[in-house]
Amino acid sequence: MSRKANANGEPAPRVQATLPAPGVRFDERFATRLEGLEGRFRALKLRREGVGGARLSGPGEEFLGHRPLREGEDPRNLDWNLFARFDQPFVRVFQREASEHWSVLLDTSASMGLGSPGKMQVIAEVAAGLAVIASAAGARLTLIAAEGSFECVRRADLKPMLRFLEGLRASGQDGLKTLVAGGSLGTRLGGAGRIFALGDFWDVSAGELLSLAGRDREMFLLRVLSAEELDPIGTMERSGIEWPIELIDAEDGSRVRVGLEDARAYEHELEQELEQWERAALTHRAKWNLSTSDHSMEAIFAEVLGL
Repeated sequence: MSRKANANGEPAPRVQATLPAPGVRFDERFATRLEGLEGRFRALKLRREGVGGARLSGPGEEFLGHRPLREGEDPRNLDWNLFARFDQPFVRVFQREASEHWSVLLDTSASMGLGSPGKMQVIAEVAAGLAVIASAAGARLTLIAAEGSFECVRRADLKPMLRFLEGLRASGQDGLKTLVAGGSLGTRLGGAGRIFALGDFWDVSAGELLSLAGRDREMFLLRVLSAEELDPIGTMERSGIEWPIELIDAEDGSRVRVGLEDARAYEHELEQELEQWERAALTHRAKWNLSTSDHSMEAIFAEVLGL
């Protein structure tokens, strides 16, 4: 982006936005929280096995849960009890199928440093939770961010994985769009049977992200927004801040003055955009979840996976 000139004809100085929470830090309680999440996952497996869902489709295959029926699959694999309850087709997932490759795409653009706690912190915690669940399910998991990637194959990989996540920082403009557009993503995803995309999705369209979904691949979309992004009018009222306000773009440093009518128009457009994402996810049989950065990791997993 070109910089505007000031009265002397010189380029105006670029404003560097100060991000409230650009980094990731796991406190001493986080390991206990991960243990609790794993315990709930294992308990959920046992409950489902105890209500008639533990029938094995072959020798040595352990029942783990359910997933949506994929296009072209044999309908004889349907769980008819769930179909009757929810009017949506689900099939059973067994240990052999779950012992696969899961990939987690992480948005580390500057806008992820917003929120309290920060959006970057939230998706890092969710990514760590997914790694623990993948380990319990016997799956291999790869974290992919603009800065690099990390592969969890064994339980011993969990501690260095946390250090990798703590090394991530919200900065620049390289978000999920950069990952999707990168020519090497296909190779990095490999034969991933499940893809989890975590971010605020500001820089990527539903079509771009859902292009990664496929007949033999499940997709989970977790969009995390700060309270100010999701409900700016309500947030400003609760904070006692009057309109208009001046905002600084976290990624390009541009300033914009926003009035109450601007905020109302933004909220209307955001509502329509969120509806489009939800419809697109449904069309691609992808799991969609919207959360705010003040939701805990545990609350997000309760909403997404029922843990």
